[in-house]
Amino acid sequence: MVQVEAFRVPIPRRRGATEDPQRKRTIVSGVIHKLKGNTGALFFLLQTEDGDLFKVTLDMLEDSDGNLTGEVKRIKIKYFDTIPVANSLCILKSGFVFAASEFGNYHFYRFEKLADNDDELEFTSDSVSNE
Repeated sequence: MVQVEAFRVPIPRRRGATEDPQRKRTIVSGVIHKLKGNTGALFFLLQTEDGDLFKVTLDMLEDSDGNLTGEVKRIKIKYFDTIPVANSLCILKSGFVFAASEFGNYHFYRFEKLADNDDELEFTSDSVSNE
């Protein structure tokens, strides 16, 4: 059996007096999306029980020729948006997200950007001990 290094990254918390730092955050839905035209470029959109969406990306190791090896180097997570809690998420090629809401109507959202160049704080697995 091959020994694989485990990566951990904290799920960011909301700021404010109503947030209980002892409460565990739970991921309730998510979707993976491969970016068109980029070999190995993909991201996950994960949602917590509060409705917060987070973009999770994997940085991969490269070989001596600059090709991605498929081996993970680091995990990055950052806040993306907040929508009603969904049972299921689906990213469409046309740039929309379909959210099958747990309670209430289903929703379509259009991506304006992928949160690559914004001021939102990003957390990485580099800053977390794996012990």
